[in-house]
Amino acid sequence: MIKRLWQRAFDREHFVTEMPLNRQGEGLPVYEFHFQCIHGPRGDVIGAAHWRS
Repeated sequence: MIKRLWQRAFDREHFVTEMPLNRQGEGLPVYEFHFQCIHGPRGDVIGAAHWRS
C-alpha cells in the first residue's frame, strides 16, 4: 500500500488520503496523510514529500 501511495504522489501534483490507525479493535484516531510533488527549476518532478495531520 505504501508503494501505491508514493506512486500516486509522483503521478499527481498533490493529494490527501485518510487512514484509520487501529490495533485489534482498539479505536484510535483517523489521520490525514498529505502528499505533494517536489519540482526542480525546470518544472520536472524531482521528488515527493508527505506529512500527517
